[in-house]
Amino acid sequence: LTPVIKAFITDNAWAATSECLQVYGGHGFIAEWGMEQYVRDSRINMIYEGTNTVQSLDLLGRKILMDNGAKLRKFGAK
Repeated sequence: LTPVIKAFITDNAWAATSECLQVYGGHGFIAEWGMEQYVRDSRINMIYEGTNTVQSLDLLGRKILMDNGAKLRKFGAK
């Protein structure tokens, strides 16, 4: 589940910082506060941690469905 957790955290961090930047932009954007750097860092973090789409396809295709979904059924039975 590591790719799922990494993707969840990085995607939501980028969404949260983007929304915060919009709040700052609503009253007149001030670059000295550094919010734009947080947005850039969170976006780069998504790339640094790996392409979330590729990781999710790898998790689904190679790890979950490689035995015709037996692991998925076992996981769902718990």
